[in-house]
Amino acid sequence: MFPSRPLAALVPLACALPALPAAAQTVTCAQEDGAGYTLVAFAELEGTNAFPRALNDAGVVAGSITPAEAGQPYQAFTWQDGTLTTHAFPGFQVTVADVNEDGVVVGSIRDLATTDWEIYLWDSATDQVTTVPGSLGLFPSGLNEDLLIAGADEDGLFGFALDPVAETLDVIAFGEVPEVGIGTPGSAAVNRAGTVIGAEVVFDELQGFSLPLPYRWGAQTGIAQLAVPLGGFGAVAVDVTKKGDAAGSLWDEFFTRSSALWTDNGTNLVDLGSPPNFFVSDALGMNIHRQVIVVAPNDLFGYTRGYLWEQGAWTDLSCFAPPGLFVTRPLAINDAGEILVQLTDAVGISIVGTVLLRPDIPFPGSAETPRNGTPPNPDVLQPGVTIGPVLGSIWDPRIDHTSFVPDATLDILAISIAPLDFSAPPYGTVLCTAPVFSAFAIPTTAFAVAIPNDPTIVGAVLCTQGASWDGTDVLLTNAIDITLGTW
Repeated sequence: MFPSRPLAALVPLACALPALPAAAQTVTCAQEDGAGYTLVAFAELEGTNAFPRALNDAGVVAGSITPAEAGQPYQAFTWQDGTLTTHAFPGFQVTVADVNEDGVVVGSIRDLATTDWEIYLWDSATDQVTTVPGSLGLFPSGLNEDLLIAGADEDGLFGFALDPVAETLDVIAFGEVPEVGIGTPGSAAVNRAGTVIGAEVVFDELQGFSLPLPYRWGAQTGIAQLAVPLGGFGAVAVDVTKKGDAAGSLWDEFFTRSSALWTDNGTNLVDLGSPPNFFVSDALGMNIHRQVIVVAPNDLFGYTRGYLWEQGAWTDLSCFAPPGLFVTRPLAINDAGEILVQLTDAVGISIVGTVLLRPDIPFPGSAETPRNGTPPNPDVLQPGVTIGPVLGSIWDPRIDHTSFVPDATLDILAISIAPLDFSAPPYGTVLCTAPVFSAFAIPTTAFAVAIPNDPTIVGAVLCTQGASWDGTDVLLTNAIDITLGTW
């Protein structure tokens, strides 16, 4: 592990970039606004065999710790701003695959006396661990806030979406799942809305051989293929954002790969190519701002390098590593712009640590804070189903009618500029001042509030409150105080 270093001490690494003609020098050591990154080390993990693996938008890093000596247990951990939380699993081997926005970790677990792997969930806030029933032989790779788990089977033949709350398992495949095959990358990620992305290897009769085909899947929509280039040789999708954009790689006839992203629900494909001086690259993740993390292997020299792609420009992440070290592989990127990366030595072979690159100018986040008032209104107005109050997005809160006005015929959402707390029986407590905007929805469906894509309103704080009408009476819900942000 390495101490945090000021950006000024890292900038001289720019001179270590490959020498290119001036017209071709498109690799930078800073973001478009001129800011860079500060390296944050996990000092609390020094002296352990720690493997940081996942990162959420709140900056929570999750991973596993392998025992250094016989008799010591495997552990899962979360780390956030210097606070380390661990859970030991005596007698079990564990791995970590992902962490959701609530700090729940998903991974694989097996009794050391057996060879059977199952899926477990660890709530790092409450330290509760549960093994997911029906998960033998399934390996997770993604987890969302509703605890929907995405992954692939042990043979790599199919992807899946496993809901441990509803106790449902959906096999994700383009057709009948083969009993034998050459494998598939499987499901790779799932977002807040429950959209799963991945890829499946299928036989192409026209080409005469098997190709990887990328997909997106939803419980209501089923499977749909993402766009692939005409005459291409397949593609793999590995990450999905809250807005539904996906990142991955394109393959050609020589099995050379180039980084790619998909927008517009997977119908628009953008070939990012590879960083200068590299012939192959794979996109490993993307955030809501369409910043794509990329690993670029160079088989001629036996090393890989980590890059960031943003709006056509490449940033060499090794610029922000300690002197003599390089970023060999980015592992994850969050919507705040933080990047979890692996470091390698100068030879480019031995991994020497994992650190967090924190942007000097982070993206401002949105917020949704429920408030019930005095006396309290029913806590039934729920945060956005797919995304928070993010600029340029559709915020979609909803009213839960399980026990609140079950015969409602109309739902109303009022948006105002200031909070209030005024008891108004029999309707409830008024929690917002006079509305400046109102939205309506059919009960059981979500509201659709368009947030302008206007940078001048970033950070604005508004009050929202719901109400339901059953044709006779109106009852008020809790409020959600929102902060407008870029993610």
